Amino acid sequence: MFKKISLIVGIVIILFFWKETILHIGTQSHDWYDGSFIIWSIQTNINHFKNLQFDKLYETNAMYPFAQSLSFTDHLYIPSLIALFISFFSSNPIFQFNVLWILNHITVFLTFYLLTGRFSKNHWARIITAFYTSFGPYFFLQFGHLQMVFLWPLFLSLYFLLDPCKKKKSMILSGVFLGVQFLTGTYLGILGLTMVGLYYVSQLILLFCSRDYKHKRNHSMDSCLPLQGKRGNDIVHLLKEFSIIFVSFLIISSPSIYGYLLLNQTYHPQRPQSEFVTYSAHITDYLFPLPPRSTFLYQKLSFWTNLNKHYLGEHASFVGLVPLGIIIFVILNLFQDLKKRKMLKKFQHDNMSSMLNKQSILSGRLLFIWIGLLAIFGFIFSLGPRMNWNGTYLVTPLPYWLVMKLFPPIAIMRAVARWYFLVVFATSIIMIIGIDSLMLRFKKFSSIIIGALLVLLFLEFYSLPLSVSSKNWKSDSYLFLQKLCKQNPKPILEYPFEYRDKATDIGKYLSLKTNSLMSSTLHNCPTLSGFSSFEPPLFKKWQEDFDTNGITNTNLKILKENKFGFVKINLDALSKEEKLNPQSVIHTTDLKELFRDLNSIIYEIIN
Repeated sequence: MFKKISLIVGIVIILFFWKETILHIGTQSHDWYDGSFIIWSIQTNINHFKNLQFDKLYETNAMYPFAQSLSFTDHLYIPSLIALFISFFSSNPIFQFNVLWILNHITVFLTFYLLTGRFSKNHWARIITAFYTSFGPYFFLQFGHLQMVFLWPLFLSLYFLLDPCKKKKSMILSGVFLGVQFLTGTYLGILGLTMVGLYYVSQLILLFCSRDYKHKRNHSMDSCLPLQGKRGNDIVHLLKEFSIIFVSFLIISSPSIYGYLLLNQTYHPQRPQSEFVTYSAHITDYLFPLPPRSTFLYQKLSFWTNLNKHYLGEHASFVGLVPLGIIIFVILNLFQDLKKRKMLKKFQHDNMSSMLNKQSILSGRLLFIWIGLLAIFGFIFSLGPRMNWNGTYLVTPLPYWLVMKLFPPIAIMRAVARWYFLVVFATSIIMIIGIDSLMLRFKKFSSIIIGALLVLLFLEFYSLPLSVSSKNWKSDSYLFLQKLCKQNPKPILEYPFEYRDKATDIGKYLSLKTNSLMSSTLHNCPTLSGFSSFEPPLFKKWQEDFDTNGITNTNLKILKENKFGFVKINLDALSKEEKLNPQSVIHTTDLKELFRDLNSIIYEIIN
């Protein structure tokens, strides 16, 4: 009963964080940047699902006439299916988006708590690390990307992977949930595959590095494991396990994999190395806390945060003072064992294994190898192909440069800083071990330790309730288009493609694209505008033409050839000079004005 109450308290803490969202659940959002893009993606998928348009699963109304435009980014199929269910109660996309976020946050907390049962029976160690995962640096660094914090399928996949008896059903379920993760987003799907792969690599390392392997296998692993203590047979068995997981993953994730293969076949996307450098973590990221919103502790330590000069692109972050303290405690324990010259025996049986659930499949040595590989790979890969230091590009090639050369498909992960998740996950598991060890060593003070850790973590990572705001995404111009496109659903050009005022901050550039996409769900007209991590070369060529020359007879001919019917000028996005005279961007007489207000002008293209 007490365990259930503490879990309920954790959920209440999450709900309090979303208090403002809950109070304005159908009208306001915490994110009108990437959030608007996610709403558009989800509404696109819901429309396909409801109308059984499975032949259009990779299509959207954006970047017309370029095909497979949904595959230019993450598919978000699983969040869309959940939103489809929510849509039966409310067709309001903001309501669906907010409910989806709140449900996801709670589910991440609960599924990570479930996963930690594979490492420890200690309820409080599990609660504390579940809180860290739900409010820690990774979660809020990626808070603008729902697909990057939609973590519960991955946690369930790992939960079944770590089944102590390694039942075939568990291996299948591990692959199924890993596939579900890939259907949501490619990044966490690939990260999950890497985690599973490194787990089996860790087992192989243990097989080949233990001289008295058979004896150690029999004493360090659970008796229900089918491994026989013979290297050859056990290697075959491990390969069979991995094959079951991988095949299950391929079957479930096949819709997304097929979509990305079509994209590659159609466009042969190539990214310049500069993109990977821009979206890499800097080594110094790991030295500085980077809370996207203020917490009590980091408000007091703002001078430390302000030392970070890495502004653009993606980031990693300092894992936290409390986690660092626990990591140091675990390391000191290991060194203490070394000094006693009992490292091997105690590490395998007493030190780490005693801190784990007796039903865990992980021996101390196997866990140590797996955590080490996750942390090392996560750190090195997050730094990308070239070295950066506190906002300065240092050119020096890094190991990831060679990985990209040897394994080109990994280039699908443009934002390589997101490998940081492996570091945070490894940190979380070390925290479980450390907290368990602390409470075992200081049993008389266990209540004080629990209370102190909860308070310190709360002060370090829990912020005030998330702020929200409203946006007029149903403007008069889009309501006019709604009626117009119902009668004549021809493609439309929204101009300009980018904010033309150079003094405008990056948020304005982003919101122009994402909010126009969200508003496009109101009408049936395809649009040339779009926002994605990949843009076809011809799309870029057209964009450059329009942005450089305005709307001319020459580029209007391109629109006519592709059966475009309308042009919408977004006046707020023009430069200061162009706002004074909007006609200065139009160099053709083949446009007929249909609508005008303070924010936009809509023209019909005259053929």
